[in-house]
Amino acid sequence: MVNEKNEQPNLEQIVGAAKAAEGAAFRYKPINPKDTYDREAFVSALSEFSDLEQYRKALDQDPSNLGAREDLFGLLYGDPSFHRGFSPEDVKKSAKEAYKAGLEQTARYVEHNHNKFFNDLLDDKAMHALLMNVPLYKIGNNEHDTLVSIINDVKSMNAATQAENPIEKMSEFVLKRTKSDAVPGWAKKLIKYFSGDPRFVQRVFMTEFAAKQQVLSAAISRGEGIDQEKVRRILENSLSMAYEKLDDGDNSDDEKKDIWEECIRPYYVTMAKLAYKSEKEKIESDDEDKVKEDKRKAERAAIGMAA
Repeated sequence: MVNEKNEQPNLEQIVGAAKAAEGAAFRYKPINPKDTYDREAFVSALSEFSDLEQYRKALDQDPSNLGAREDLFGLLYGDPSFHRGFSPEDVKKSAKEAYKAGLEQTARYVEHNHNKFFNDLLDDKAMHALLMNVPLYKIGNNEHDTLVSIINDVKSMNAATQAENPIEKMSEFVLKRTKSDAVPGWAKKLIKYFSGDPRFVQRVFMTEFAAKQQVLSAAISRGEGIDQEKVRRILENSLSMAYEKLDDGDNSDDEKKDIWEECIRPYYVTMAKLAYKSEKEKIESDDEDKVKEDKRKAERAAIGMAA
């Protein structure tokens, strides 16, 4: 606390240090939701949050995982050995509470800096990923609602291919087509007849999946990239509808909590994770450039040249 000139701290410094001491036992500090965007602070906070997320997943699978326990307590308390003596339930509780705080404050931080993230930090690839990984609301506009229906179909079908029992999920989709006007009558009869045949189910499902993906790609593409204006409009309109529901006075506090956690927070957390990768790469690139510049200066200085 004493500065380089060996002067005594002033009252403001003493008060600040005393306040900081109250939380000295707890190392992990999620990002401050009220802060203005700062690349280095954001990347540092998201790096720790990503680590915390990994430790929590590992401990949910195996609370006795020694490496994950040590990493978690090193992050939370600054002491990897502090986990000793804590029960598996206590370790999972520590991970859960820290993760909940990190998740909430990350979301609120991006919400506070929404324009920066949405307009400056997401390229075409990230914008497409955001569209395909957040909940979307219909708003009563024909174009918007049609696109949302197609997007939701593609997302649901993609999830089916990754399910623990994909054929079972695919079969559910295929059987629904017996009610579709686009499927001829003879085909509906065969869908019912072959609904237990994995080869038939997979063929019908994957054909529709590929066709729906092509429809979606054509609808949101412009040239070789995505139609940024259209994708942003879909996301912004959907998010606005979610906030309308959040602000609806008829909803209970529990309902509002569900809307925030299930329909709004995922937007901001997903934005943070997508922006983190590119922002981290920029810092690493800047660091490499600085190393090269310092090396160049040192080499020029060695031969008596000005930097």
